[in-house]
Amino acid sequence: VGPLETTIEGPFEAAFAAAHAAHLACIEAGALHVVTIIKIADGVAGSMTIAEKTAKWRE
Repeated sequence: VGPLETTIEGPFEAAFAAAHAAHLACIEAGALHVVTIIKIADGVAGSMTIAEKTAKWRE
């Protein structure tokens, strides 16, 4: 989680569709150039939730 990141959690297909829609929305709004960087965190035991990743800043 970082200051210039948007974190999405959920099934891969839904998360990728959301990122794709956001990317296209920038182009449709008139952006001349768009860069979308996608990081995928996953593992055998699953991955951390957004709540778990941000808990230390919410205390």
